[in-house]
Amino acid sequence: AFLVSQPILHSRTSPAELFLTVNIEENAARDIPTSEEWASACGVQKADGFQLVGQDLDGRLDVSAMTTEDIPANSPVLFVPNEMILSSNKAMEEFGRLEDAEAQIIANNAETELRQYYL
Repeated sequence: AFLVSQPILHSRTSPAELFLTVNIEENAARDIPTSEEWASACGVQKADGFQLVGQDLDGRLDVSAMTTEDIPANSPVLFVPNEMILSSNKAMEEFGRLEDAEAQIIANNAETELRQYYL
């Protein structure tokens, strides 16, 4: 497990911190409420009626999204701030170019997949 710290503003003058312990073991149980709390604290916004639901599937929790209200076609149901999205571009910015690794990928004729290796 590891500790994730994310600031939450309870008011404009009183910042506090939310500390979550995340179990990253392979067979760890999924904790939907804590994950939703963390996502909300990071700026994720949900449409009214959007929710994550869990269903036991062969002893493991399968999580899916559903709505409890009619939502007009083409309406957004979830907003995720850009800072929370892991992309190959952001990984390349953070780590810099990994020239030796890139050379090996190119040598194996996988240059079309180069950006994916940064993830």
